[in-house]
Amino acid sequence: MTEPRSAFEESWRRRFERFAAGNTSDSAIAGWSEAGLALRLDFFQSLWRAPRRGLWLDAGCGAGAYSRFLAGSGQAVVGLDYAHQPLLRARERSPGVSLWLCADITLLPFRPESFDGVISYGVLQALSRSGPAVAQLQSMLRPGGEIWIDGLNAWSVFHPAHRLREALAGRAMLVRYERPGVIRRALRDAGLRDIRIHYVPVAPARLRRVAGSRFVRWMVRLLPPLGALICHAFVVRARKPAPIVGG
Repeated sequence: MTEPRSAFEESWRRRFERFAAGNTSDSAIAGWSEAGLALRLDFFQSLWRAPRRGLWLDAGCGAGAYSRFLAGSGQAVVGLDYAHQPLLRARERSPGVSLWLCADITLLPFRPESFDGVISYGVLQALSRSGPAVAQLQSMLRPGGEIWIDGLNAWSVFHPAHRLREALAGRAMLVRYERPGVIRRALRDAGLRDIRIHYVPVAPARLRRVAGSRFVRWMVRLLPPLGALICHAFVVRARKPAPIVGG
């Protein structure tokens, strides 16, 4: 049995339903600005190296922006989200996606090792803790498969600034930040290999053009500690080892 959702998680589910009911754009449904979502998608595409064709799970697919990209690159895709309204929007605009399901990411309705690849974007920030979701996601991978998980970067200067701003305004934090090392360690302990952390150069609107520049991207890749400090988000990628054939 899955644990009941916390008040924080339930408020996020209701928020997603409300975004989808009142908006049509992918970015508004996801709770991002249009420029913010475009930057994240562009960064994902810059890292993407099309693997052999297979079956991918987009866990927390929202309105389906990443699902459509995967389908367009030749993958079979299952889009899954716990909020019903975003899935309806996704289905309307994503004819190339194989299947849409409404389910909880901490209790996925599939057998282990069902997918050649798994992505989960924009999910950790809406969970009280990452452990159960990461455990479920990595268990879905077939040998040789790869996983991509993103989160808001708790190591960045934006995290304490955000917390202070909300505290001074007397508001609770609406998103949860995560340490990239926590996700890396969970995947390593599960036996995954080739684990890489990529810092995503997204920033508040007034700094977004600078953050998305080629120079900043190059500097972040060259100097990971700088990325950890100035990047608002991160992506962790890993691969499940394929069995060794022969001796």
